[in-house]
Order: sequence, then structure tokens, then C-alpha cells
Amino acid sequence: MAAISSTARSGIGCPASLTQLTNITRSPTQVRAFLRRCGLRCRKVGALHAVTCEILTVTNTTYITALAVCQLLMHIAAHATERPVTVVLDNARYQRCQLATAHAARLGLELLFLPPYAPT
Repeated sequence: MAAISSTARSGIGCPASLTQLTNITRSPTQVRAFLRRCGLRCRKVGALHAVTCEILTVTNTTYITALAVCQLLMHIAAHATERPVTVVLDNARYQRCQLATAHAARLGLELLFLPPYAPT
């Protein structure tokens, strides 16, 4: 099951539910270690708004696939302003596949792929 979230850049940290559960604020590294000890994994795909520094993420407990990228693209399109939106991606197969590129075209998003082996 995927969770979609939107966070202001200053609000980066552990998930609110874990903080509420333990009443302790934890760093992202501590949260990952906690989930690993419980036998859970948390995978994220996200985007950073270049102007507002808002972070948009899609989180799930399975693998990141083209469907997660499509969910992220829908989330980006929902937050889009009147300006054209360009999403910069690396060359992962699940980002370059026909499903994700066609979905971006339907949403009116331009996809710009980094060249192979570009430093991130």
C-alpha cells in the first residue's frame, strides 16, 4: 500500500505516526533502523519543488515501480501552478517506461532525463 505525503522542507524527519507513538522525535536514519529491526522496509520516490522547496513523496513497503512513479506524477500535477512543469529524472527503467511517460504526457508534465552515469 502506498502513502502519498507532502512536507515542507523544514519538516523533514521521522513519520508523524512514529513520533506520536513513541513521543520521541527520531532522525530518518533511526526510523530506517527501527523499521529494519521490525522486519519492515520503507521505500520512497519523491520530488522537490524548485521554488517553494516543498517535498512530495510516495512511500510504500514493496518495490518502487512505474505505478509508484505514476502516483508521484499525479501528485506533482495536482500541486502544479499555471506554469509548465518539468520533472527531472534519472534513467531508471521504471521512470523511462512507456506507462510512466504516457501518464506524464496525459497530465501535461514534461519529463527531462539525465544522461547516463550523470552524478546526482
